[in-house]
Amino acid sequence: MPQDIGENGEVKFSYPSSYQNTQRGNWGYEPKMTSEYSFGAGILFDRDVYGPDVMGDALPRPETLEECNEVFNQTGRMLRDAFQQRPQVGN
Repeated sequence: MPQDIGENGEVKFSYPSSYQNTQRGNWGYEPKMTSEYSFGAGILFDRDVYGPDVMGDALPRPETLEECNEVFNQTGRMLRDAFQQRPQVGN
């Protein structure tokens, strides 16, 4: 809704949304800390609950309206940055 978007284009109201991460436990996967990965694979990760950067500190899923909004706003910034690179990539 128009009233859910601020003048700067960031959302003021959003619904709970998240990306897959090591603690969600869906799609047939059990939640697992990265430090519990086999054969030392946990050293590849900088934290036990790992997911996309756009999730910030809202892992495994956002709980508050502010966290939900931040996931949307971080995703918007990521996509903006990606599409701004398009002219540099070529046709």
